Amino acid sequence: DLPVSSRMWRPLVVAAAAVAVHAVPQYHSCLEGGNGTHLPYCNAALSVDERVNDLVSRLTLSEKIGLIQISGCTNSMPADGGATRIGLEPYNWGTEMLHGAQAKCAGDRCPTIFPVLATTGATFNRSAWQAVGSAVGDEMRAINNNGTIGRTDCSLSGPGVSGWGPNINLVRDPRWGRNIEVATEDPYIAGQLAIAWVKGVQGDDPKYVKIAASLKHFSAYSMENSDGANRFGFDPTISARDVAESYLPMFKAGIVDGGALGMMCSYTSLNGTAFCESERWLARWARGKHGFRGNVVTDCGALTMPGPEGKMDGPHNAAKGLLAGADLNCGQPWAYTQQNVTAAIDSGLVPMSVLDAAVGRSLKVRMLAGVFDPLEAQPYTTIGLEALGSDAHRQLALDVAAQGLVLLQNPARRAEAPITSANNSGEVGPASGGAGVPSRSGGAAAVPTLPFKTGVATAVIGPHAVSREALLGTYFDLACPPNATAAVQFGCVQSPLEAIAELNGGDATVHAPGCANIACDALDTVKMIDDAAAAAAKADQVILLVGIDQKVEGEGHDRLDTRLPGFQSALVTKCSASASPRSSFCSTVGLSHLTPCRQRLWRSSRPSTLGSKGRKRWPRRSTARPTAGASCRSPSTTATTPGRSRCSTCRFSPHPAEPTSFGRARPRSGSLARASRTPSSPPLSVQPARLAAVTVTVTAARTHAQTLSCGVPRTR
Repeated sequence: DLPVSSRMWRPLVVAAAAVAVHAVPQYHSCLEGGNGTHLPYCNAALSVDERVNDLVSRLTLSEKIGLIQISGCTNSMPADGGATRIGLEPYNWGTEMLHGAQAKCAGDRCPTIFPVLATTGATFNRSAWQAVGSAVGDEMRAINNNGTIGRTDCSLSGPGVSGWGPNINLVRDPRWGRNIEVATEDPYIAGQLAIAWVKGVQGDDPKYVKIAASLKHFSAYSMENSDGANRFGFDPTISARDVAESYLPMFKAGIVDGGALGMMCSYTSLNGTAFCESERWLARWARGKHGFRGNVVTDCGALTMPGPEGKMDGPHNAAKGLLAGADLNCGQPWAYTQQNVTAAIDSGLVPMSVLDAAVGRSLKVRMLAGVFDPLEAQPYTTIGLEALGSDAHRQLALDVAAQGLVLLQNPARRAEAPITSANNSGEVGPASGGAGVPSRSGGAAAVPTLPFKTGVATAVIGPHAVSREALLGTYFDLACPPNATAAVQFGCVQSPLEAIAELNGGDATVHAPGCANIACDALDTVKMIDDAAAAAAKADQVILLVGIDQKVEGEGHDRLDTRLPGFQSALVTKCSASASPRSSFCSTVGLSHLTPCRQRLWRSSRPSTLGSKGRKRWPRRSTARPTAGASCRSPSTTATTPGRSRCSTCRFSPHPAEPTSFGRARPRSGSLARASRTPSSPPLSVQPARLAAVTVTVTAARTHAQTLSCGVPRTR
């Protein structure tokens, strides 16, 4: 593994341990004066199992049901019902920690927003993965120890000692709305990330857990809405081999080698049975075969989806979930209502012992995190707010983002005009290694696209030049103090234009948006593109910042295709033509088929900045076709390229008139729903043959070392 930084993450834990707690930690039930301090479950001298059994035995049926029925914390409902008469206050299970603690700021300290897993995964660095997990765990604990920091959308004070993350689903299609939340298309890489991240966030103390991690989403989840289907109750048919090779390895790794204490079952059904109601996968596979000792939470509303589980009445639905091993029902609406669970028990559909086991598993997770033990005996209850957004964590975030950059090409080419800057001693971008350095005498020379020079007339063009919120990814609360309105909460985030102007010099930097917004479809777009092209023609260097944002794709909706929105392609084409033969750099926010960038642009793919709302349908017919020399009978069969070995997938090139899907061949109608059923769908890293560009992928593990001789990376 490469070193993360000279400012390593581990010393922060040591330093934080010496910081006094600023307030009483939240959800700790056995502190002096509590209702349960005299009961055996608060006796730290007893074993964990003895204490859990004592606590469960003291609960009424109504209290037990309240403890397995939780909210997503988006309204005034508590996360669970608690049992205050014996010292259990309502507990918040629903804190996201995908790439940082989802919580408000504490004064001028805000949680660190780390790169999304698409970027973190591209580091291929276990040390970095564990470092990020540890830092997120520190900040979650700092918030819990403070006891007063909550979420803007939640009435509870703040996170508990558990959280939801990491997301270890697979990239199966470049149009999936949640691609930026996951690290890779490779089950092995996802599993290795799960191990490292879980070990980091849960800590290495032999007795206490820092923050209990919850692997999500178990499993076969890679579609939001497509071709009339959506994720709610989606029931794909997947072969046993594909399930075993694609959808289980990363969860096995997180459970067996990582020791994860939580798992979230997905909305998806598998071959007619919902994962959240599958005794085969939850009880027998996870707990029985692989020794999973934590609790299972349903994705919110999963037990009432319009799939197989939604066709049962309430009591049967609740009974099936409990018998399968789903311990917490996140709603709303809930299947584990007082009425449904009571009826299921009274009618004999589910024995009381099953309910007791579900309640006990969740209480045990909290007990392993020390919420029923004296504070002074624990290593993590002393982490203070100094850990929240610390300099060390921000440096770590920067290091991981830098390691996520993957330079694929930077070819030298002839410069037809000298750089005219009076100050060209600085450089912006990766080191060129000395080869092909432009001639300072003004003559034509072989010039690599990178590194760029500073102090040079530079045009910054594109709708993402001034982006702020779009750069942060998804699943975070606030980015900037103070905790005021949405209008100011991104003011501390530096836009690309501001960063470039700071490096290059404001007088040498010109901004031409080219588009009024990401949609790039306003009435004055043509004039704005002409103005941008004119700016490009006058500049020595052109930086194009185009792509998508949260209105194009995200949780709940997938993309129609991978083309740039509106007239952004026209913007790239015209500006790059005007800029030729000068240096051009093209960065795309999101995964986009950027044909105009070929041959003369440095293209980066930056899906660390996505998430969106809105629905679109997929095209009814795929226009992808095999490249010359490839012979494919169907998208799921193997291909033979003359003179080369057989490969697991075919390499496709989109029709020139319809560059829709990074060369992805989609079965039948081309829907993401059907594509997710195809075991050997081509990986996301396949590039169209006609896209010959200087290419940098900035975020995700889109190519692997395991590359076949035909040039198509394996998916597993």
